Amino acid sequence: MGIIPAAGFARRMPGGAGSKEVFPLPPDGEPVAAHALRALAQAGIEDILMIIRAEKGDIPASLGSGSSWGVGVEYLETDPTRGPVETLDRAYDRVRGATVALALPDLLMTCRDPYTPLLSALHTGPGEDAVLGVFPASSVQPADPVLFDGAPPTLSSTRSGALPAHPQEARPILAIEPKRPGEPEGHGQAQGQALGPQGQWCWGLAVWSPPMTDFIHEEVARGNDLDWGGDWGLGGVFNRAVGAGLRLAGVAVSSDPFLDMGTPEGLALALTGRRTAGR
Repeated sequence: MGIIPAAGFARRMPGGAGSKEVFPLPPDGEPVAAHALRALAQAGIEDILMIIRAEKGDIPASLGSGSSWGVGVEYLETDPTRGPVETLDRAYDRVRGATVALALPDLLMTCRDPYTPLLSALHTGPGEDAVLGVFPASSVQPADPVLFDGAPPTLSSTRSGALPAHPQEARPILAIEPKRPGEPEGHGQAQGQALGPQGQWCWGLAVWSPPMTDFIHEEVARGNDLDWGGDWGLGGVFNRAVGAGLRLAGVAVSSDPFLDMGTPEGLALALTGRRTAGR
C-alpha cells in the first residue's frame, strides 16, 4: 500500500495560499502530488492512502480518486499532528501487517520508476526491514544524509536521472542524520563519521515491512521527538530504528538530487520547470 502524509502546516514555507501538495506546476498546471502518484503507479502500487487535515480539502478536490494517474486514492482525515511521523502513525490500524511504500507529496525527481528497485530489494534481500531510495545530495537544499556500512553507491551514468541498466545493489545503512536547520550542506556527521564527497547521499522515499510500521507506532507511543527543527520528521526515526537493530538498506534510484518543492527555494526552481535541485 502507498501512503502519503499530507497533514502538515507548511512551516518551512509560510504564507502560501492553499495546500502546497496540489500547487500547480508548469508547463501544464499538474498538481505537485501527482508526481508521487505516478511514481507509485509505475511500480504497480495502486492503493494509496493520503492522510490530510480537515482544512486541506483542496487536496481531494484537486486529486480526486487518483484515476487520472492510474491509482486509487483514499483520504484519511486526521487532527493536527506534530509532523510526518505522527501523521503516518494515524494510519497504523490501516497499514499494520502490510508492505508500505512511502511517498512525500512535495518531492520532485527526474527518475520515473523509483519504487520497483526498492520493492525488489525489500522482498529478495537478506531480510531488510526497510529500504530507502537515496539520491545524490544537493548543495542547494538541505536533506538527511545517509551513511552506509561499507562503500556507498556509485554513479556511472551520464544521462540525467538515469542509472545503469543493471539493478542497483542495496547497501546496508549505518546511520541517518536529520538535517539541522541552518546547517550548511555537507557539514553533518553521523555517529561520529564524516560524510565525505563519496558519502553524500540523502534519502527521499522508502518502502518497509511490518516491523518498521510497528517501530514507528512504538516511537509515537514513547513520544520521542527526534527532529532538530521541532517537526517530528522521519530521518531521526529511521536512525533510531538502525540503532534498535532493524535492518535498513539504501538503493540509489537517481543520478540527480530530488527537488523539495516544500521550501521557498524549491518552489522557485520548480516554477522554472526544474525537477531536480542540482548539485
